Amino acid sequence: MGLTERLSTNTGVKDNQGTVSKMTRESKSATEIASLVNNSVRVVPGLESVAVEVARLSTPDADGCNWIAHYPILPLGCPPESERLLKDIVRNARRHFNLYETH
Repeated sequence: MGLTERLSTNTGVKDNQGTVSKMTRESKSATEIASLVNNSVRVVPGLESVAVEVARLSTPDADGCNWIAHYPILPLGCPPESERLLKDIVRNARRHFNLYETH
C-alpha cells in the first residue's frame, strides 16, 4: 500500500440528481479523530467536560463516512447554541476524516 493510499480515502457521494462525485477524506485512527473533535468541543461553553467517542460503522454511510460519534447527554443548563456547535464540529469532522481501512 502506497503512502497516499494510507493518507486519504476516496468515497463516492451521490447528489440529488444521482451523480456520483468523489470526496477525499484524510484517514486517521479513532483516537486521532476523537482527539481532534474533543479539542474543538472543549472550548465550547458548557461542553468543557464532554467526551466524544468514535466508533467504526460496519459499512460507510450514504455520505461515505465510515465512523460515528457518540457523546453523553449534555449537562443541564448547557446553552442551546453549544449543542448546535457540538453537532457542527462532529459533522465537519465526518466530512473530512475517515478511519483507516482494516484488511
